[in-house]
Amino acid sequence: MAPSTTAAFISGGANSFAPVNVPSQAHTCGVGRRRPLVKQACVQDGAGKIQVAARRGLPTMSWQVYTGGAHSDLEPGTPEYMVHMKATCGTLARLSAQGDVSGCDQLWAYICAEARHIAHREHELSSFVSAAVLNQKSLVDAVAFVVAGKLASRALSAAVLFELCKEAVEESTEYCSVCCMQEDIIAVMQRDPACTRFVEPLLFFKGFHALQAYRVSHVLWNQGRRLLAKQLHALTSKRLHVDIHPAARIGAGAFLDHATGIVIGETCVLDRNVSLLHRVTLGGAGASTGKRHPDVMAGAFLGAGSTVLGPVRVGADAAVAACSLLLVDVPDDALAVGVPARIRPPPPRPTIPQQ
Repeated sequence: MAPSTTAAFISGGANSFAPVNVPSQAHTCGVGRRRPLVKQACVQDGAGKIQVAARRGLPTMSWQVYTGGAHSDLEPGTPEYMVHMKATCGTLARLSAQGDVSGCDQLWAYICAEARHIAHREHELSSFVSAAVLNQKSLVDAVAFVVAGKLASRALSAAVLFELCKEAVEESTEYCSVCCMQEDIIAVMQRDPACTRFVEPLLFFKGFHALQAYRVSHVLWNQGRRLLAKQLHALTSKRLHVDIHPAARIGAGAFLDHATGIVIGETCVLDRNVSLLHRVTLGGAGASTGKRHPDVMAGAFLGAGSTVLGPVRVGADAAVAACSLLLVDVPDDALAVGVPARIRPPPPRPTIPQQ
C-alpha cells in the first residue's frame, strides 16, 4: 500500500477550520477510488490524559488539536467522551433554564468540535457536515439549515424555510427560543442511550427536527399566519411522519424518541422535560370545541404505542406503559398500565426518622 495524506481539520475558532496534511495509509477500492485506512484508539499517556493513537501511519496526538481546547482531550464518539458529555448535560440544562447564554455558547463549541471530528473521520459526510454546522454562525443557523433542507418543497423553498426558522427563534417566545432549542438537544443526549454526541440530534434525529419545525409553526400560528403554519405542519407530517398541531403547547426539553407515528392534538399542553416514544397518540374525545386533549406534566414518560384520549391529566414524573389506553387522570409519580389503563400508585417514599 502506498502512503497518502488525509485532511484533518484544526480548529481556528468556533466556526473556522483549516486543512492540514496528516500521514496515513490508503488502499485502492474495487472501483479504483483511494480511501484512507486510519484506525484510531484511545490510550492513556503518562500525564493521565486521553490521547488518540493511530494503529496505522498516524502519529500519536492529543485530540485537543482538533477541538481547539473546546472541552477536553477526549475523542468524540468514544465511551469515555459519551460519559463525560452526559455528565455535562445537567450543568448545560441549568444554564439554559436560567437564560444564561454561556450555556448555548458552550454547547455550540461542543457541536462544532464534534462536526470537525466527523468531517475528518467520514469523508463522505464532510460536505454535509461543513454546510450544516461548520459554515454556520450559530446553533440557530445550523438548526434552521437542517430543518429547511428536510422540509423544502415547491411550495416552500429551503431559503424561505431558513428565514422563517430564524425569524421564529428571534421572537423568543415561551415555546420557541434559543433556550428551547438548546434544552431539546440536551434532552436527547441525556435520555437517549444511543446518542453519543450533541451533534447527532442536529444532523440525524427526525424527532428533534419535527420538534423544531413544530416550534416554528407554533410561532406562525400565534402571529395569525395560520395557513402558513398549516402548510409547515403538513410538510412535517408528510416528510417526518410526526403530526403535531401548531396550536399545541410543548415546553422545553421535550424528547421524541424514534418519533414515527406521534400525534399531538390541538389543545394538548406538554410541560417541560416530557418524553414520548414512537406511535404515541394524544387525542381528543368528547367536546368538539374547547379543551379536548390531554395535559402532560413535567417529567412524564409515555411509552411506545400508548394512547391518551380526552382532557385527562398525566401527572408530573408519571409514566404510561407501552400500548396502554389511558382515559383517566394519572397522579404524580404513578404508573398507568393496560387497556383500559389501570393506575398503579407510586411507591411509598422512604421516611427519615426524626431524632
